Amino acid sequence: MKKIIEWYNNLKLSTKMVTYILSISLVIITLTIGYIVISSKNLALKDASNYVDAYTREYANLTKSDINVDIIVARSMAQAFQDYKNFPINERVELFKGITKQVISNNPNFLSVYSHWEIAALDSSWDKDYGRVRFTFYKANNTIVYRQDSMNLTGDVPGSPYYVMKTTHCELVEDPYWCTYTKKKEDEVLETSVCVPIMDNETFVGRIGIDLAIERFMKITDKINPFENSYSFLVSNESNFITSPRKDKNLVGKPLEKEKQEICKKFGVLEKIKKGEAFSFITKENGINYYYSFAPVAIGNTNTPWSLAIVVPIDVVMQEANSTFLKSIFIGLAGLLLLGFSVYFVTKRIVLPIRNTTNALIEMSTTGVIDQSRKVFFNSNDEIGKMANSLNKLMDGLINTAQFAKQIGAGNLKTKFNPLSEGDILGNSLIEMQVSLQKAEEEDEKRKIEDDKRNWATEGIAVFSDILRQNNDNIEALSFNIIKNLVEYVKANQGGFFIVNDNEKDHFLEMSACYAYDRQKFVQKKIYAGEGLIGACYQEKESIYLTNIPDDYIHITSGLGDASPHSLLIVPLNLNDEIYGVIELASFQLFEKHEIEFIEKVGESIASTISNVKINSKTAILLRQSQEQAEEMKTQEEEMRQNMEELTVTQEESARKAEKMEQMVAEMHKQAIIMHQQEEKMKEAAKEAEGVMNALNAANYAIEYDLKGRIISINDNYLQFIHKNREDVIGTHHLDNISFESDKAKQYEMFWQDLLDGKSQKLKTKVEIDNRTFWLMETYSPIVDNNGNTLKIIKIAIDITENVMKEEIIKQQVEEMKSSEEELKQNIEELQTVQEQMKTKEFLVKLLAEEMKIDEGKLYNMIDKIKS
Repeated sequence: MKKIIEWYNNLKLSTKMVTYILSISLVIITLTIGYIVISSKNLALKDASNYVDAYTREYANLTKSDINVDIIVARSMAQAFQDYKNFPINERVELFKGITKQVISNNPNFLSVYSHWEIAALDSSWDKDYGRVRFTFYKANNTIVYRQDSMNLTGDVPGSPYYVMKTTHCELVEDPYWCTYTKKKEDEVLETSVCVPIMDNETFVGRIGIDLAIERFMKITDKINPFENSYSFLVSNESNFITSPRKDKNLVGKPLEKEKQEICKKFGVLEKIKKGEAFSFITKENGINYYYSFAPVAIGNTNTPWSLAIVVPIDVVMQEANSTFLKSIFIGLAGLLLLGFSVYFVTKRIVLPIRNTTNALIEMSTTGVIDQSRKVFFNSNDEIGKMANSLNKLMDGLINTAQFAKQIGAGNLKTKFNPLSEGDILGNSLIEMQVSLQKAEEEDEKRKIEDDKRNWATEGIAVFSDILRQNNDNIEALSFNIIKNLVEYVKANQGGFFIVNDNEKDHFLEMSACYAYDRQKFVQKKIYAGEGLIGACYQEKESIYLTNIPDDYIHITSGLGDASPHSLLIVPLNLNDEIYGVIELASFQLFEKHEIEFIEKVGESIASTISNVKINSKTAILLRQSQEQAEEMKTQEEEMRQNMEELTVTQEESARKAEKMEQMVAEMHKQAIIMHQQEEKMKEAAKEAEGVMNALNAANYAIEYDLKGRIISINDNYLQFIHKNREDVIGTHHLDNISFESDKAKQYEMFWQDLLDGKSQKLKTKVEIDNRTFWLMETYSPIVDNNGNTLKIIKIAIDITENVMKEEIIKQQVEEMKSSEEELKQNIEELQTVQEQMKTKEFLVKLLAEEMKIDEGKLYNMIDKIKS
């Protein structure tokens, strides 16, 4: 230590000054630059991390919204199938097949759509709590193929996805798996399935499943590239790759732990993905630091969320901070070198005996204060005089430079300054700094103007989002509220609001509201497509902006007089290439570009609102029609009930007549037996039997057949009924004019044999007479002798045509009621679908707005931008 002090004391003053000043300056500059660089690096890393996390959350929400649409489709099918008990058993399968085929036809992204049903839910005779039937529609070679199979007939498989859903009653999304519908290896597709349970109250009866190709999600992650050399991937709840990092398709379907084993153990990645947590970390791979950001993708009501990861090299996000670090080091070294050379030059030119010069330099070098009283004056032209003059000039130059720097620091960037010379580094640097600050100020002004325009447009969109949510059930009030606020917001002088009237055969634009000079105008105006500027705007679907307006086109009237506007803007209300109306604005001022863009964006939101209003109106009409049809069905049900009562009365009357006829035939049979047993009473019995037959002949149609089936007697009623003579009928066979198939012929032989064996028969027969159809209830009774031998056959027939016709009318009414009921169900299903879509859209927008922490109105506008 003593040697160092001794060495320092032996140094020349100039050397000491240079060593001292440079050492202190080096330490100060190093500490200052180090602090600034470290702070800026930490801040840059924090900002970049927050940006990457926000980017990850945004794309996770977009992925969630995309797959939740498929969950909603499956959920809608499950809700529709809950009413399966209301349909006959033989119609249920066809109903399931029809709905499932319709869903896969309307959704090209679906690989297959299927429904599993517990056999016990479809077949009441099945007494086991396992066993299921699967109805599947899948796509093969651009065609839709149907397949039906039975599964788990010997018992459910514990741990399988179906068993988990059956026991938990929760929605499910399966891990990626390879599947082929054609049983061919080359047709295998990597896919996943979203499944929703079908519940009957609290009982599980089956599930709806939709198969989705994993390739669909690769298109989403391939678009995610927030930074250079960054990449993203999607993993399932079981930490299997759904999409691969860096588009490496060989990793799809494989475990994340196998590819990223080190980070999985170090940061507990698998456990956090399983719990659905959002997390991030920094790790080194192959000598490069990477920032990993994970965000959960919650799917429907499942408890197995996926996770989206974005990986960014730290060097990329810190590139700007590193560049600032290098520039700071360069500037510090340049300043340090400049200071060293200046000190060295001054100290070499100073002579120790010149105390005043030394004191001035010491004061300047140690305190930084430039005191003009310290100037050194020598009336000599030697080196000392020149040094003194140089010192004086340096002091004056530094004072001017300091004043110039103060002026710039005070914001007076127009201050003029002349450097000491062309080589005056400090002066020229200050001038360059002045020029840079002037450019920065001009750019800042431009930025402020652009920011003001953006803020104006953003605030306007928020204002009109609130306006569009008001009076959306009254199109006239909504139209006036829109045009009034739009005229006032863009500071126009007059405006008109035209809405497309599509309720009539010829579509046209109808003025629904106009506004000028703080007053509502009441003007009736109808414009067809291509008619005038407004009709041209409607037909071409593009905005029209005019600054050279014909004198006779439009006038703006105020308390000061009547004048033509200087600019006219006509904007179509366009949504998904469909025009819902036109806005016309006239102003004494010219519309700026950002105002025109703002009005067009607001026009999209207005078109969306008008579309929703029309949908609500159509929904109300559909609901009213459904209610009217329900009332008509009630009326038809009452009429059918009355007809059924009449039919029941008629059938009971027919049954009583048939029973009475049977009793009369039986009595006749008994009398015949008595006749053979008691010959002495034969005449009396014959008279009695003849009376019974006369009564039968008078009230019914009667025919007698011999044992071979030929007619031996026929009453007058029957002859009048068939419009024939007795001679034409007697002797004809019972089978004449009747043809049978082989199996029917055998039945007829058994029928006639039973009659010959003494057994009575009853038939309901349809006959055609003079192109008219009649229905007869026929009773065949054998007549036997005392020994039980059959003598002949008697047929008694009753006309029941009126009863049969009433039955046919009632059946037709029942079929008509079923058709009306089916139409009503379809209308109700359409109404429920529309309501469900509207509720789902509002729910998703609200959920996404809460997740992104922005106003719902702004989010609606963002969605409209994405759609366009």
